[in-house]
Amino acid sequence: MTNTISFLYTIEQERAQKAYDLVQGINDEKIKEYKSAADKFPAMIVNCGLLQALSFYKSKKQLKPAFNDLKTWFCKYYNWDANTDFLGKIMKLGVFEYREKTQEALAFLTWLKRFADINMKK
Repeated sequence: MTNTISFLYTIEQERAQKAYDLVQGINDEKIKEYKSAADKFPAMIVNCGLLQALSFYKSKKQLKPAFNDLKTWFCKYYNWDANTDFLGKIMKLGVFEYREKTQEALAFLTWLKRFADINMKK
């Protein structure tokens, strides 16, 4: 049991570190827009589904940075090529893999939201 808790904590630390690094790269003029996108992303995933939310975020200029950051995390975490067809890869997943990727997206976006909020209050 201790190993499982330690393993999960390590994943949380990785998510937090990557989200922190990505949000730190956002300039002050764009942080408000980014925070708004990051705040709404998880709700859209829950309400519409992962693929639908990703497609929407990719299509909108002001939302695309949040999409790109989630893609960056997925490529790192799942060891996918950075040039991969992200939406195509998600589209081809089976039901169980799709649910797992949805949960991972929600977990990572929690950290993006937190750090975007902190950066905006600086």
